[in-house]
Amino acid sequence: MLKVESKEKCCGCTACASICPKKAIKMVADDEGFLYPKIDLDKCIDCHLCEKVCPICFRDNLKSQSKPLNYMAGRLKNYDDLMVSSSGGAFWALAKETIAKNGIVIGAEYSSGCCVTHGFAETLEECKKFRGSKYSQSNLVGVFSKIAALLQSGKMVLFSGNPCQVEGLNLFLRKNYENLITVDLLCHAVPSPKIFEEYCDFVGSIFKKELIAINMRDKTNHGWGRGYSYKYIFTDGSSEIDPKRVTNWGRIYFSQYINRPACHSCRFTNLHRPSDITIGDFWDLEHNRNDISDKNGTSLILINTEKGKRFFDYAQKHMNVYEITEKESLQPCLLTPPCPELNRQKFWNFYHKYGFLKTYKKYFTEFAISSIVKKIIPLEIKAKVKRWIREKMRG
Repeated sequence: MLKVESKEKCCGCTACASICPKKAIKMVADDEGFLYPKIDLDKCIDCHLCEKVCPICFRDNLKSQSKPLNYMAGRLKNYDDLMVSSSGGAFWALAKETIAKNGIVIGAEYSSGCCVTHGFAETLEECKKFRGSKYSQSNLVGVFSKIAALLQSGKMVLFSGNPCQVEGLNLFLRKNYENLITVDLLCHAVPSPKIFEEYCDFVGSIFKKELIAINMRDKTNHGWGRGYSYKYIFTDGSSEIDPKRVTNWGRIYFSQYINRPACHSCRFTNLHRPSDITIGDFWDLEHNRNDISDKNGTSLILINTEKGKRFFDYAQKHMNVYEITEKESLQPCLLTPPCPELNRQKFWNFYHKYGFLKTYKKYFTEFAISSIVKKIIPLEIKAKVKRWIREKMRG
């Protein structure tokens, strides 16, 4: 029987609940909004399948590690598709190839109330709901079993998700399906779905209309880069880009207050990837590849398996692709887990006592943010952190 001894030991992938033959495991939200397995001991038959499919248990007991076969950067050839992609549009190229082969694409989408869940798409038009980064943990309850049924029927499937989710799916399936292509996304961390939901409700109350989605990497005003624009989309069809009336979600997400505890000891911040293909941003922090740089975005693409290589050989016709080195591929998400905010528990204690609105005003307004930065992150410390990251990436 799986025992989650601490919250740092669970990534919420749902593999344990999906594999249980007696349905003895349910995913239940804690007081931070993160899902954890709850086991009905009366139903449990001690088959230990739940332990075998846990990505964290698997990674902790791993004896050897592999590295990608190929390192690449690229961007879509089609300008319109590129401009609505988070970076270089690698996901869209993979989705197009899957649909062309009569396959099904599975990715993160906004459902009712701005909740993020994994959905299914059989057409390219339906795949549009998966476009764009969604900085909230997606709910995978029931998804793995549906994927298994599709694969067993012979259907081609492309699954994209965070690396822990991909590892969970691989372990749940217990065999390598030739008709499955897995894609993991370079991940900073996953924030609390509970805070995200309350934030979306708050934004709706400010604008007096329901928020249905946030494009968290909008390129309309500033193109692509580290100065992200956030586009808020409402049910009446209207939208606001970087509205002054609310603190954008990125400031809350990147504060490190609301990350899932397991993210601060992430087993996937390395080059041993769980998927056939890894995609993310190609930042080129050292500016070694000016031949690749583009203000409209560039994707990092790691080819991890022979199956992934064969599939990408077809998909890359939609992109301009460049060979890069391992060193050029490295970035913080491939080097070390994000550090937790030192006052994380204090933040959550305040939230549970006073609720979202007071917490938002205390921690995330302009005054609060500037005060925290001045007190906690002096310029010299920022400089040291940047130098440390550069040295790490140089090896």
